[in-house]
Amino acid sequence: MAKRRKKKRIGIILRKLGSERAWGLAYSSGFIIHLDERVRPKMLMINALHESQHCINPSFSETKVERDAQTMSSVLWRLGFRLIYNENKRIKPMIRKKRAK
Repeated sequence: MAKRRKKKRIGIILRKLGSERAWGLAYSSGFIIHLDERVRPKMLMINALHESQHCINPSFSETKVERDAQTMSSVLWRLGFRLIYNENKRIKPMIRKKRAK
């Protein structure tokens, strides 16, 4: 019987990215993306999809990644996917802790 391949989960870190001068960063080696927590919900969705594409397909050009992220985000936005945004409350990411074996 063939072994099932384990899916890699992309880690998400929300933080201020002022010194990097970017809205998002992707590290394909560790499957981790950093997103600027100060952007509006729709831009956060676009950036999350964009950086995720960099992790999944590191060989794709920046143009292709940008176009795909815009297309996917517009589809999700039209379907009604939203992040509830409250300017007075900072968005906190949910972090799962690894279970002990």
